[in-house]
Order: sequence, then structure tokens, then C-alpha cells
Amino acid sequence: MNIAFFIGEMHGGGAEGVVATLTNQLAERGHRITLVSHLKDQAYEISPKVNLIDVRTWQYNTYVGSLPARIYKKAANRYLDLQKFRSIFKQDKPDVVISFLGGWLWQLIILCGRHIPLVSAERNAMVYPHGRRNFFTKQILYRMVYMVQVMSRYDKGWVRNRYKRVVPMPNPLRFPPLTNEEYNEVFEKRKNILACGRLVPQKGFDKLIQAFAKIANDFPDWDVDLCGEDPAFSRYSVVIKKMIEESGMNNRIHLIGFHKDVDAVMRSHSVFCLSSQHEGFPNVLSEAMANGMACVSFDIVTGPSEIIVDGLDGIIVDDQNVDALAEGLATLMGDKELRYNLGLHAIEDIKRFSKDKVVDKWEKLFENIIKDYYGKI
Repeated sequence: MNIAFFIGEMHGGGAEGVVATLTNQLAERGHRITLVSHLKDQAYEISPKVNLIDVRTWQYNTYVGSLPARIYKKAANRYLDLQKFRSIFKQDKPDVVISFLGGWLWQLIILCGRHIPLVSAERNAMVYPHGRRNFFTKQILYRMVYMVQVMSRYDKGWVRNRYKRVVPMPNPLRFPPLTNEEYNEVFEKRKNILACGRLVPQKGFDKLIQAFAKIANDFPDWDVDLCGEDPAFSRYSVVIKKMIEESGMNNRIHLIGFHKDVDAVMRSHSVFCLSSQHEGFPNVLSEAMANGMACVSFDIVTGPSEIIVDGLDGIIVDDQNVDALAEGLATLMGDKELRYNLGLHAIEDIKRFSKDKVVDKWEKLFENIIKDYYGKI
């Protein structure tokens, strides 16, 4: 198979990690894989077997120059993208094109037309409103693609017959779950709470700070580490830092920045907390479970309820309820045996999202698309 992937950037986000895993694994299986992206600050390793195309080779730098010059460069980049993508299609002749995050979706719709099946991979919960741009994408552009890939069975049911074809697909684990022996080895060395994600409102770290502040005095040996990118000029980042200071948690809640080796970070922490307002399929939650962490999560509409079996391999609490989150964290911090049992079940149950199993599903999906699409023309 010949598959072309398009994603705006390859920073350290969940969607980027999924693209890296899929392209690497499919290329290793002998398929011709092309990845088109802006590769500045690339966070994930890409296999040399992947045909990697950096859009910076033709795009103007839109961050320099006067305001009129920057506006001109942005418009020129859209035209250049269209021309270069056309050239890529003519040269590589992909069987299927897949767009992640939708940054180039309208260009790809124009170029694919009725000649190449285009799959748009939605990375957020379909039920959640995402502003005017995403409203346009969901109401107009998604109706023009061959298939929309969503993150959960709930999403597929929610959109019903809105689009031509909808397929739910979980994200693959980027690394294998711990063995029981590895888990027993690291369990006694663990301590502290971990949360992962960019410092943006969606991740709900303000709720985690409030929850931990309520119970911190009862657990003086426990701290919280927030692992993730701190975006420049982020107002939310300023708010988070002020909340930490005003709650007197400067020495208890730590911003540790983005880590490529997040699995190693997880292995040194005992409890994982997902405090997001919304998610599609939260990679960090499945990755934390693969590392045997005892997890507590808000019951947001999609994501955690399809990953965690409440009470067996993690804890789910009332959505956006700070008191419930505090109670869940306190339960885990105060019960070593519960943490051990939840983590042990987690590393077993999460194997259903292993890299091989999920890539098998993607491979089968692409095979079916090619058979169905080209069998009709």
C-alpha cells in the first residue's frame, strides 16, 4: 500500500505521537509511507523508511517582516502548499491520503477530488464545540471527504449519518506495557502524582491544583508534577503559576516541562491524574496505565470511560467536580494495596491498545478502503 500522511507539525502532542507510531510501523511492514509536515521542533523519531517531506523547504517564514509582509507570506504559503502537494501526488501516486488535525484539509479535498480517497482523522471529541473554524470543518469539510475517523464508539453514535463514512479507532500505545516483573521492581520506588499535557485550559490543571490543595496537608510526603510544554505567552500558564503560589503549593506542585521520555517519567510516579475538560482518546491515560500507574480521571464525555474499567484498573470521578477529584486522589494516596492492584490490572487490560493490535486495525482499514474505492472505478 502507498499511504500519504499530512499533519501540520510534529511537536510533542498526542496526535503527533500517533502519526509517528503509525508511519513508523506501517513503513516497517513494507508499505510505502509518506509523511508531510512542518518539522521544526520535531519531537518524535521517524523511521528512515518513511518518505519524510518538510514543508519548510518551500514555505516562507511568517514570523519575520512587517505586518503586510507577514500577511502576504501566509497567503503565499497556502498557494505554495497547494502546488507542492499536487507535485507530491503526481510523483508518489498515493492509494490513500490521511489528514490529521485538519490544517490542510481544504487543499487536500481539492487535490484528491474523486481520484484518491481522503480520510480525515478527528482528534477531539465530536460532541465538544470547538469554535467557528472547527464548526466549519465539521459541518462542511467533513461532508466532502471519503471517511472521517473518530476517537470513540460514542463519537460514531453521536454523529450518526452526518457523514458518508465514520469509523472509530483508538490510539496505539507507543511503548509496550510493563511486565509483572518490571512492575514489581518499580512499584516500591514510586511516589507522587503526575499529570501530563500542554499548559492550556483544556487540560484542567487548575482543577487538579485546587483538588490537591484541599488534601495536601493530609499527605505531606506527596507532591504533584505537571509534565508538558509551557506555551510562550500563554495566559493560562500565568494563571496556573499564580494559583500554585496563592495556594501555598510552590514546594509541592512542580512544572517539569516537556519530556520526550514520558514513559520513564511515568515509571517514577505512582498516581496519574487526568483533569481535562474534554479529550478524544487521551494517550497519556493509556500510557500511564501501561506503566502500571494508579489512575484517577474525570468522567468526561469521551475517552476515559472507554479506557478505564472503574474500580478495576483505575478510578473515574464526577466530571469537573473538584471535591470528587480530591477524594479520588486521597483514596489512592492513602491505600498502597489499592494502588498496587489497580496498576497490576492496568498493565494487563491496556494491552488491547498495544501498538501491534491498533496498527493491525489501521492496516486492515486502509486495505478495505483501497478495495472498496478502486474496485468501483
